[in-house]
Order: sequence, then C-alpha cells, then structure tokens
Amino acid sequence: MTTTPHDTTFLQVGLPDVHGRLTGRRLLVDTDQQAPAPSFTARDYVLATDIDLTEAEPETETEGLHWYTGDGDIVVRAAEDSRVYDLGDAGKLVLADAHDSAGRPIHAAPRQVLKAVLADAARLGLQPAIGTEVEFYAYGQSPQALRDDTFRDPRPHSPYIPDTLLETPPRDRALLEAICRACGQAGLDVEGYANEGAPGQFEINFGYGDFLQVCDAHVVYKTIVRETARLHDRTVTFMAKPTDDSFGSSCHMHLSLGQEGGNAFHDEKVLRSFVAGVLTLLPESSLFYAPYVNSYKRLPAGASAARLAWHRRRRSTLRLISPEHNPRLELRIAGADANPYLAAAAFLAAGLYGVEQRLDCPEEGEPLGTFPSTLSQALALTRSGTALRSVLPAGAVELVTAVAQVELDKFERTVTSFERERMLERI
Repeated sequence: MTTTPHDTTFLQVGLPDVHGRLTGRRLLVDTDQQAPAPSFTARDYVLATDIDLTEAEPETETEGLHWYTGDGDIVVRAAEDSRVYDLGDAGKLVLADAHDSAGRPIHAAPRQVLKAVLADAARLGLQPAIGTEVEFYAYGQSPQALRDDTFRDPRPHSPYIPDTLLETPPRDRALLEAICRACGQAGLDVEGYANEGAPGQFEINFGYGDFLQVCDAHVVYKTIVRETARLHDRTVTFMAKPTDDSFGSSCHMHLSLGQEGGNAFHDEKVLRSFVAGVLTLLPESSLFYAPYVNSYKRLPAGASAARLAWHRRRRSTLRLISPEHNPRLELRIAGADANPYLAAAAFLAAGLYGVEQRLDCPEEGEPLGTFPSTLSQALALTRSGTALRSVLPAGAVELVTAVAQVELDKFERTVTSFERERMLERI
C-alpha cells in the first residue's frame, strides 16, 4: 500500500526579544493539515540578554522569569493574533508569545507589554493607530567582508547623497526593489521607498493602522531587510549612528486615537493632556526609545529631536500633524534601533497617563530641557522614575534596565579603537 506524501514547508515561530529580534525555531509542518498553534519550551533567559546573549539579571524577581532560582523554562506559542507571513524560499513565519509553565502570559515580554497598554486604551474607549518610519544604511560589502576588516571601513552602497532624487543608482534600486518585493510577498503593506539624506541611507514606508499589527510588521520588515541584503552580498544596519560622520537613523512614530464618533484628538483637552503625558514621561522612558550606548550618539544636545518640546508644525520632539482634519502626533525621539513594541507601548502609555491624570500641557514651543545624552544618564532616569512603572506591566521596566546595564558595563570595560589611535603611541 502506498501513500501520497503531503506537501511540507518550514514554519518559523519567532518570539520578539527585548531587542526586537526574533528568537525561536524552524518547524517542518504539513501544508495540507490544520494543526494546533505550534509551541515549544525555551530557557527564559532568551527574553533578557544583551545582543551577545549575555544574561541580564533584573534587580528584582520578574513575574514568570526566574533569574534568582536558576534558569527556568518558558513556553513559546505561536500567537493566535499573528498573521502568517510568507517568506518565499525561507517558508512561513508566525510571531509568538511567551507563557509560563501554567500557560499564563509573561507580561514583561515585549509583545505582551504592548498588548497590556492596548487593553488599557480599550478600557478608556480608545482605538489607537500607529505608523512607523524606520531608516537604515546599506553598505557595499558583505557582512563577512566587514567582519574581516573589523568593521573599520563600511562603504555606503550609494556613491553620493541621492536624498529625494528619483535618479536612484541602479544597484541601490535593485536592492531596494528586491526588499520591497519580499515585503509585499510577506503581506506587508508597502507604500514605497525613499532615499534619505546620506549616501546609502534609505527608508521604506508602510501603511498606517492597528498598533499590534504595525509593530509585528516592523520586526518582520527588519528581518526581511537583513536577509535580503545578505542574499545580495550586502550589509544593512539599523544602528542609530553607524559612523562618526553619518546622519543618524530614526524611527519616527505617528499616533492617533480613535473613539466612537471620530478622532479623540479633536477634543483639545484630550490632545493637550496626551501631549503632556508623553513629554512628562519622556526622560524616564528614554531606554524604551534609545536602548544602547550608540543610540545617544544620534541625539546630541543640539539635535531638534532631543529638545523636549511640542509644536503644531515645526520639527521638535513631538509634533502635531494635520490638526484641522485628522490630527495625529509624531514622536521623533526613537532611533531605528528601538524595539517597536516597547517604544510604541511607552508612547501610548505615557499619553494615556496624561489623559487619566488630566495633566496640564506646556505651551507650544516651550523648552522643557533635553533628552538624556548618554546611556548612563538614561539608565539612572528610568530607574529613579515611578510613573512609567505605574502604567506598564510588572517587570517591564526592570527587564529593560537590566539589559541596558549589561550593555553599559561591557562598553565601560572595552578599550576602543578611538583610545588606541589617540593614545597608544603618544602617551
């Protein structure tokens, strides 16, 4: 007796970690059969490591995670509210959530942090929408070539600054169109791409919409960009400031609030209280927008995004766009290196805090100080703050600060090429 073999494909089950990267497994699945959402166990440290997978230890025990009693297990389960993304030859991808051994969600996991804030918005009768604009740099060398050169001389993919010109160099166009096609095949709502203000810097634009779906698409997009570049023997980076003389790469976030009857920001009191909440919590939220040592090199004290203020049209930290028709707020502080779930959660949670507390809004253009200029300053502000902890799930702030501390400790122990080039011969 013979049987007809079923078609199979690889299903990638990806859990977003604290850096916005996907960790998980590739499972061989039968394309002809409906199966329960796949799940598997993993060590809980995957949620709290630096980018080298060095474990971070929060200052206090975090619900569902067990730093102080030895590594524990978490259950990684494909999320029922995730789309299935078609990655072509790489198979399919579905995003996952983290649960403890009893099946309860781990609330400090980035995707769950955002879900908790969205639930708070729903209780207030609000339906937030978001759009993200994330920039990246493309370099003409392969990742291996850059590693062999110890990343000393990354050469921009473009030979000059194309900025808004439509005359994109052919090899730029080939890479960018390949990325756009891969994003379209995955089901992402691609609007197009644009050259940015430096050689090799680009931005691909997506549609505006549901908070969770946009953040999901954001991490899938970054995965696709990196994988497509590797297939073209090129390197891309979402670092906030990849070289001394480069412009920074940002992640501008556009947020609106729907409610029964229209846009909640048409109510001036709601709008102003939301603005007040965002600006009030910005200093202690800084790690959620700028999580690395490098993040702060994009934001020198004189940078417009680093000057805490709001305007209706001028570019500052927070900008009100289209106030007469469909008002939305643009937050310009986050870097391309930010985890979209954590940055979006901090943005929305801070605004809701302002609305619930009925905070008084500063005058338009009123200077309110500057964003922290170093990771050390940001870490101190996040640790000492109390408001952010009150509006995010338990453990979220502790998780983020613990990972930032590992990053800072490694940086402060590292002898840099700057120090050697400047001092080795002359001191």
